[in-house]
Order: sequence, then C-alpha cells, then structure tokens
Amino acid sequence: IGQIAVLTTVCMIGDVWRSSETSRQFPGHLGPSIFVAAIGVGALCTEWTWWQRCEFEGRTSVIASIAYISGETLESSWRKGFPSLSFYVKHGLHAWMAGVVGLCGSMLVLAPRLERSVGYRLKDLAHLWFAVAWAWFIYQHKQPNDLGASMHWTATTWILIGGFLRVLKPENPKES
Repeated sequence: IGQIAVLTTVCMIGDVWRSSETSRQFPGHLGPSIFVAAIGVGALCTEWTWWQRCEFEGRTSVIASIAYISGETLESSWRKGFPSLSFYVKHGLHAWMAGVVGLCGSMLVLAPRLERSVGYRLKDLAHLWFAVAWAWFIYQHKQPNDLGASMHWTATTWILIGGFLRVLKPENPKES
C-alpha cells in the first residue's frame, strides 16, 4: 500500500492526469514499480539460498510478464481493436520489456535445475541482462517533463547498481 501511495503522490506532483494520454500511463507504472519492489524486498528481507531466490524471482518475473502483456493486449484490443505483431514492433516498448522480464524469469527458474556451477552463473546473467535491458528501455522511453525523466533515470541507476552487484558480490557461503 505504501508503494501505491508513493507512486500516486509522485504522479500527482508530475500532473499525470492532465490528459488521457498521460493518465493511461499510471497503471503501466504501478505494476512495474510493485514488481521491482517485490523483487527488492525479497532480496533484502529473506535468508534464502540462491536457488530459492531464483525460484521466487523467476516465477514472479514470469507471472508479471504474462500479466503485463495480457493487460496491454486487452487494453489495446478494447481501445483500437486486436493489436497485430506490427503494432508491438512499432509501439510496444512496454510489452517488449515485459517479454524480456519473462525471459529473464525463465532463466532464473531454469538455473536451479542445471548443474550447480552453471546454474549459479546463469542467474547472474539473467540479472545483468535485465539491468542492461531496463537501461535501454528507459533510454528509449521519452518523458514529457523533467520530473518523469529524473524518476525513470533514478530507478534505472538503482536497477543497474543492483544488477551489477548481483554479478560482482562476494561468495556467500550459505548459498553454496
């Protein structure tokens, strides 16, 4: 609830509801922000082994990806008729990023099922791929004002730091 309150307040300050085009963006930011917060809380507040964390983050990512793409498809269908693949190629930046999240989630779900050292490295690749893809997504995702740009690049900075720390962190004996 706190996450929703903070996001709603930031959107009110940024005057998101000034037009139907910008107000449509609110649900599209609510879901991803809750997803990123859930992954962060899971990483900070649990004592899981790496393979338990992979299961949680992977399943959460796959579910979030399916939910976002389904919601985007339904909403686009309702407003414009059923979207074609050409719609997503041209306008579906959010849906493509959700697809990357789903692929990273699939890698995380697969990692614990592989030979231990291979799976351990695969999970790092998934985190790094997500962080770099997120940065590319934000670079392509133009903002209508400075507040929007600042908020997106702040989130991107933290996600890049988190992605690189996942790869560079020292070994945790508990996770071996």
